[in-house]
Amino acid sequence: MTDSFEQFARAVPSGIGLGLRPDLWEATLERADAIDFVEITLDDYLRYPLDDVREWFEPVRERFDIVAHSVGLSLASADRLDKEYLDDIARLLDGLGIEVYTEHCSFIRCRGHQIGQFLPVPFTDRWADHVAERVEQVQAHLDRTIALENISYVMGHADVGLGEAAFFERVLERADCGLLFDVTNLAVNAANHHYDPLDFLERIPGERAAIGHIAGGHIDSDFYIDSHGHPVRDETLALLAEATEHIALSGIMLERDKNYPDMREVVDEIERVRAAMQGDPPESPGPRLPVLTEPDDTSPPSPRKLDPEVLQAALCLLFEQSGRYEDLYETETLPERLNVPDDQRGPLLDYLLSFTPEQVELFAKILRYKRREKLEGILPGTCRILGDRLYEVLDAYFREYPDQSRERAEEGEVFAEFVLAREDLSNVERDLVLHETTVLSLRKHPYRIWKIWSQRQTRTLSCHPRQLDRVIHADAALPAEPTGSFDVLYKRQPEGVWVEVVD
Repeated sequence: MTDSFEQFARAVPSGIGLGLRPDLWEATLERADAIDFVEITLDDYLRYPLDDVREWFEPVRERFDIVAHSVGLSLASADRLDKEYLDDIARLLDGLGIEVYTEHCSFIRCRGHQIGQFLPVPFTDRWADHVAERVEQVQAHLDRTIALENISYVMGHADVGLGEAAFFERVLERADCGLLFDVTNLAVNAANHHYDPLDFLERIPGERAAIGHIAGGHIDSDFYIDSHGHPVRDETLALLAEATEHIALSGIMLERDKNYPDMREVVDEIERVRAAMQGDPPESPGPRLPVLTEPDDTSPPSPRKLDPEVLQAALCLLFEQSGRYEDLYETETLPERLNVPDDQRGPLLDYLLSFTPEQVELFAKILRYKRREKLEGILPGTCRILGDRLYEVLDAYFREYPDQSRERAEEGEVFAEFVLAREDLSNVERDLVLHETTVLSLRKHPYRIWKIWSQRQTRTLSCHPRQLDRVIHADAALPAEPTGSFDVLYKRQPEGVWVEVVD
């Protein structure tokens, strides 16, 4: 190993970390005694002035080592790297003094088409060389060694080309980078795609897996889904214990991104992960998740002859709007919008049709779920006040606006306009939607303009002030009727945009 990778490995904190999420921000700081380090998602802070971000993270830096993760790089895309995005990442890494940075070995966009879920590259030698070259470019741009995360996937074949383990081995060695070893992703892939997870562990260069992730998930349509919204399964903890015999994990981070429990439950789960790291997992039927479906005896077509950009563009186009893949099954012809060279049409169609209708429907369902989650994150109060109407409203919205490629703020603004057009909104509910669109408008403004403008923005509202102290608490009941109008002042915090009642 080179000095640069060894420096990266030494910088990885040891022990059990926790993802620092806005909903758990204060509770995480209060339980610093039980948490060894935290991981932040840089995408949440890219648009904020660096001075403000430093100020927000001062109490965090006093208590924890911080590692950084991102979700928007689309590292394995055939498109050019987004240099502006990389510049923003570098600004935060340097400004916060963070040495350990990780991203996903996947793509989410190609040729301007973007979807809301990670897709794997086929595990061929050609793709391995392409990904390694991209990693080298990122590392040169950031002046840092990075680590790649193994993702979970529904739309992918684990046994084509080199195979997943050999693919990662080639990328890690050529790019001289690290592996962010996600235990849960390996467990669910092994169960869903019928292979032995220990084979993956034995084949990858274990000394490059200095840092890891672990999370809980759920079952949907006979597939395991890595949803980050449930406790870690005993079988996954058992696999972690097995993994420590093959790889050199220094620290592993517990991911919890929704369905947040009481912090005491989070700490209990951290201790269960700690025990597994030390070779003492809970009693379990074995280190593997049970296989839910029978393996398919047919071999998938090899993607070796496919141009990376052609395949990625096809997948992004087919999933960017719902229903397109179903049309592909019915017609067995490629969409006219997809410009495919003649020598690529046959192999591309064979590869796309190699996925079962069940896989396609599940992946489309995951995309819809992710889009709903995105909207609930952008406009939490708006989604909450819709109550039982939410799913009906979302279904209508997705049908009218099927394009999933909008940025977060734009998506929020379009959805807010859609909601405000409804005739069944009360005045209180309408006030709340307008309040959250003000928050969106403020968040779009960069750097100092943000600070100057946000301190001057007020809005007259007719909801109860208690509803507005942290962009709407999820457990707070919205009053049925206005309780009198009042003015609020908008301020920024790491948890989002706070509001204060103006005296």
